[in-house]
Amino acid sequence: APTLDPTQPRQGFVNAQRVNVRSGPSMDSTILGQLKRGDRLTVNDWTQEWFSFTYNGTKAYISGQYVTLDAVELPTSAPT
Repeated sequence: APTLDPTQPRQGFVNAQRVNVRSGPSMDSTILGQLKRGDRLTVNDWTQEWFSFTYNGTKAYISGQYVTLDAVELPTSAPT
């Protein structure tokens, strides 16, 4: 299966009751706000544990375990 490219934005949603939005990819980073279950976001980049996205016009981070990414439809080759 093709690997997903972390440089391509992905859509997703929050899968936990309330999740802190942070200023950096660490539990020690400043809390900028919260998202709640079902809130949608566009993930711009990610590491194994943290997703970055734009929150109120600022680059912010959310723990990846609390976000479910939408399935990506991989391009299929055209019939010949």
